[in-house]
Amino acid sequence: MTICEVRLQFQNAEQPIALRDKDLIKKIPVIAAAIEVENANWETTDTIIADPIDIPFSREAGEFLLDNIRKYKMPDNETTVNDYPEADQLSLQELKPIMELAVFFNCTVFRHAIGFVVVKKLEKESFEDITRYLGTPVVEPGRYLDEADGWVNVSEPMP
Repeated sequence: MTICEVRLQFQNAEQPIALRDKDLIKKIPVIAAAIEVENANWETTDTIIADPIDIPFSREAGEFLLDNIRKYKMPDNETTVNDYPEADQLSLQELKPIMELAVFFNCTVFRHAIGFVVVKKLEKESFEDITRYLGTPVVEPGRYLDEADGWVNVSEPMP
């Protein structure tokens, strides 16, 4: 059996996390691609990446992703937040960097799973809280260009 090792250096960690499980590495396309640059045959030949890969996210977000990426499946019509109990226990603020890391790593299925939990949590929030969480401004009611030119009216929000 061949070995593969890559170390991930998270921004707030003294020591990197070593990944040696090829199946786990395959679930993180950005890391798999980085290894492939060093050795295109990394799955069938021994490959050890000497330098750690800098990851601009917290170790906590990284550990959460690494601990849960294998068990989180793509949400469908039958999915509930109970399918992602670890994520459901976290706050919206704790989920945000995990979601951002999933985007950074190009982990589509995991990103959708975390996104599902985020959406379910946001359903309970006010419009203002949602826009604050998303970092988008609240657009005041008004006319923004002429309708003849394809622009839209922003009407008063529903009470």
